[in-house]
Amino acid sequence: MKIKSIIIVFFIFVFSLSAQTKYFVFFKDKGITKDEFRSAEKSLLKSAENLLTPRAVERRKKVLGDSYIFYEDLPVVSEYVSDLESAGAKIIYKLRWFNAVSARFSDGIKEKIKSFPFVKKIVPVRGIKARQPEFQEKYQPNEVFSSASSHSYDYGNSFNQYELSGIPFLHDKGITGEGVVIGILDTGFDWKTPESIKNRNVIAEYDFVFHDSVTANQEYDHPAQSNHGTGVFSIVGGFTNHKLVAPAFGASYILAKTEDIRSETPIEEDNYAAALQWMEALGVDITTSSLGYNIFDAGYQSHTYEDMDGNTTLITKALELAFQRGIITVTSAGNEGVSSWRYILAPADGFNVIAVGAVYPDNVLASFSSRGPTADGRIKPEVVAQGVDVYLARVAKDKYSYGSGTSMAAPIVAGIAAQVLSYYPYLSNRQMRRILLESSDQAGYPDNNKGYGLLSAVKAFDYPNLEQATSSYILHKQFLNAENINPFSVKIFFSSDTSSFSNSDMYYAPDEGFSFNFQEFGLGEQIYFYFEYFDANAGAVKRDPEISKFYRFKYGSTDIILNTQKEAIETDTPDNSKLYNNFPNPFSYSTTIRFDSKEENKSSVAIYDGMGGKVNTVFNGKLRKGINLFNWNGRDANGRKCASGVYFYTVQTNGKTFSGKMIYLK
Repeated sequence: MKIKSIIIVFFIFVFSLSAQTKYFVFFKDKGITKDEFRSAEKSLLKSAENLLTPRAVERRKKVLGDSYIFYEDLPVVSEYVSDLESAGAKIIYKLRWFNAVSARFSDGIKEKIKSFPFVKKIVPVRGIKARQPEFQEKYQPNEVFSSASSHSYDYGNSFNQYELSGIPFLHDKGITGEGVVIGILDTGFDWKTPESIKNRNVIAEYDFVFHDSVTANQEYDHPAQSNHGTGVFSIVGGFTNHKLVAPAFGASYILAKTEDIRSETPIEEDNYAAALQWMEALGVDITTSSLGYNIFDAGYQSHTYEDMDGNTTLITKALELAFQRGIITVTSAGNEGVSSWRYILAPADGFNVIAVGAVYPDNVLASFSSRGPTADGRIKPEVVAQGVDVYLARVAKDKYSYGSGTSMAAPIVAGIAAQVLSYYPYLSNRQMRRILLESSDQAGYPDNNKGYGLLSAVKAFDYPNLEQATSSYILHKQFLNAENINPFSVKIFFSSDTSSFSNSDMYYAPDEGFSFNFQEFGLGEQIYFYFEYFDANAGAVKRDPEISKFYRFKYGSTDIILNTQKEAIETDTPDNSKLYNNFPNPFSYSTTIRFDSKEENKSSVAIYDGMGGKVNTVFNGKLRKGINLFNWNGRDANGRKCASGVYFYTVQTNGKTFSGKMIYLK
């Protein structure tokens, strides 16, 4: 009798909602305008920071420095929300990144809400039909792989999918993703039952369908609701020796159930955006989603290929905002390769997301894997991993099976990113994106089938990277064949013109590898470098990279380039310019301010003291497109030395103001 009552109440609730429509209500401001944001009271900025965990703040600082709160981070104005509720709207999510709420209300209430002076626009929330894997092929390899004798773990039937991308090599070094937080957005997670994931460290979970903290199947779910998400979780984080050993089983996890697979109730696009906003505030480092969207529910216009431009769909824009805040974002490319659609799906069209395609265990492209380019001509997918016949956990204590689709490839890539980040925790998401693309097997000649190619965890671990220190940049390097190298034979050769190279020994620490401190170059100066070492196994001196090639970067940037062209994987959206932290900071004699401009514009760069008074104008003219560098020597407009303390620098261009903070010490 009790069950019948519950069912009746549920259907009454559903019927009552059917008379209402779900809308986004966008507001005109957040109590202040965007132009007023930087001069806002500290209490207002604090209200945004209070929504973040300390871990989220630290991740943002790593990428953004001290200016880590954006206008979009301010909470929506509570009075606006209250007025909507008073009018009869049922608030679902407060989406501060979009300065909007999602809410249900009838047509009559809609007209009243439209008249509110703070409402910018009202847009229906569309129901999105997820394009889940449609292929369950069974690939039969020519040989049976065994890993028990050659690696730290026995991978069982999961060996090939991880060996193909070099993951066991990092496991042998004890690198399991420890210290990294991975967020998964999927259909649900029965993670407390399967042996391979029941002991993972799940630090938070939320069901964005039924609005509770249970991501496993519930009474009204489809019986297969959590199958997909559970399998994805096991591919990135599972561990059962002799059966399945995933790349990042040492990581921590945040789980978001964002999709309802019942055919009559597809995901609504605000679920995905709300889940990303929630994960970001909790301090997630990496997000992975094995969902792709282009077809909408009946009554709503579906997307066209022209919308796959990185700047149209709400879920793609949400993922870009997450990246802007320092998150490494990974998603499946889609399974449309043999359909009439053919191309990648949202949110794989994002500028900064790492879209993942699928290959067979022999690195041949899976026919179903979605292709590029994006509608605006960018290469997609970024990388590929095994996505056919991938071994995964089922929703049962000790059951496993095989799955196929780019859904299975994306968590492998996310797991590799977690492994590398756990070893190099100072890496920014921009650095990681570059490293992963450079570490793929066709980085020098990408295409719109496999992107930059099959990702290698080994090469990503080996690829040199830069750590910003107080007054210099520290280069870190590993070598694949370290056991054959005399560490005292390793030298770095560096130059600003590829003709006259200086050289130096590299510092070596057994547990950390090799490092070198760059101190001899000016900000913005191009640096070329390579390594030489004696390989005892070969009995010869070797060069990395091969002869006639050089690693290169611009001093002041941490982006090291080898095979790729910078323009090919530019990580800023076309309409965004960027102000970098000044360097060095603090400083005593002079400091350099870097501003990357997306277009030529009349601009000014000024220095202000802690009270807001203008101290000096260091530039007033036309910015060039690309990197612009400005120096300040700690003096005011009359040439007098300023007092020690905190100063602010601003760049005003194209009607926008960018600002940063620095410390001057006489």
